[in-house]
Amino acid sequence: MSTQNQENKTPHDHRATYYDAGGIPSMDIIKAKLTQDQYEGYLLGTGLNYLLRANFKHAIKAERQRDIEKAEFYLGQLSDHMQESIDRLSTVGTSMEKVFATAEEARRSLED
Repeated sequence: MSTQNQENKTPHDHRATYYDAGGIPSMDIIKAKLTQDQYEGYLLGTGLNYLLRANFKHAIKAERQRDIEKAEFYLGQLSDHMQESIDRLSTVGTSMEKVFATAEEARRSLED
């Protein structure tokens, strides 16, 4: 398993090979098969699910803590994914600005 895959393991994933059946981490398959909006919804919904159920685990502190850690993992993945999207849009915006500047220069040179 690559270092990147090890870093992306969920906190409850003590059986990495179970989630990497066939050599592909299940989170990578989920991300590849869903649209951007669906994937963000999946991460948000799963994170919220763990947070909500943690409130009902007062008697077993270790289980409550594990659910909170799971929620942190999924919400952290959501945050990372959204930041990647912002970074991509920023790159596209910069590229578009260059295209418009070049087009403006070409227009001006034609006027001269």
